[in-house]
Amino acid sequence: TMAFMVLGVTLEMMSGLLDLSFVAEVSAATCIGAALLAADVPLFAAVGTVILFHLAAGMIRGCLVARLRVNGAVVTLALQVILSGLFDFFTGEAVIFFRRREVYASVWFWAGALLLYAVLFVLLSFLLHRSYYGKYVRMMGEDLQAFADSGLDYVPIRMIVCTASSLCFSAASVIILFITSSGSSMDGNHYLYPVLAAACLGGVNFFN
Repeated sequence: TMAFMVLGVTLEMMSGLLDLSFVAEVSAATCIGAALLAADVPLFAAVGTVILFHLAAGMIRGCLVARLRVNGAVVTLALQVILSGLFDFFTGEAVIFFRRREVYASVWFWAGALLLYAVLFVLLSFLLHRSYYGKYVRMMGEDLQAFADSGLDYVPIRMIVCTASSLCFSAASVIILFITSSGSSMDGNHYLYPVLAAACLGGVNFFN
């Protein structure tokens, strides 16, 4: 679960964005998934909705930071408060239970999660270290002014980075949803510091 979160946070930190809202995003996604499953919505439809929610959250974050030029720290803190408060209002801090043991008890579930992580890890490693897009991402994180002066379009690259990060977070949300058989506005809170620490131990500079 943490491995997927670390991938997403690492990608954003390499591009110069310190994201603290991922914990609220994950919590909100588990609430959505649990509520849908408790209402007998089909499994794949519920999981698809969770992924779409993360995509929307990533695009909104990218739009605010890139297009509207809102400070990244303000955006992540604001989203953390808004998402936590919004879904806490709907769930009332109560966890929504449902019976899905047949999913997380399956070998195929964990094999699929490991395969997905391996694919994401290899793909992101290749893109970040062997492609021009990876150079653009690192340039944004190291010197945004130089990136802008080079004539590169900042907005779409930031949007892609934030959306790709949220896709990584969506995998973590789905795993939490099934191993806890619940959704809660507090689900992601205890992941914040361990994930940031793991990203920094992985070699990402916390300040730049």
